[in-house]
Amino acid sequence: MDGRKLMLLENSYLKYEILKKCIKQRSGTNTVYLERHSHGEFHNLYQDLRTQPLLFKEYCRMLPTTFDYIVQALNLFCNLLQQIFRNLFL
Repeated sequence: MDGRKLMLLENSYLKYEILKKCIKQRSGTNTVYLERHSHGEFHNLYQDLRTQPLLFKEYCRMLPTTFDYIVQALNLFCNLLQQIFRNLFL
């Protein structure tokens, strides 16, 4: 590690100043997150997230295409289970 970086890490005041600078550089909160209390359920929030792919990735931790792939795989599995249970009870 560079000597200057090590000195920065040892000095509490400099750590505080660096953190304060980082906090100031953060961007504002997205309106989708601010409206969570009124649109709290996922099915209400999903349409807003779908229109903004980067926000969708931050919220779900995956790309929309990956999410669709998982939903499609689960749908096939759930439909198969439904058919099995219907055949058992008929």
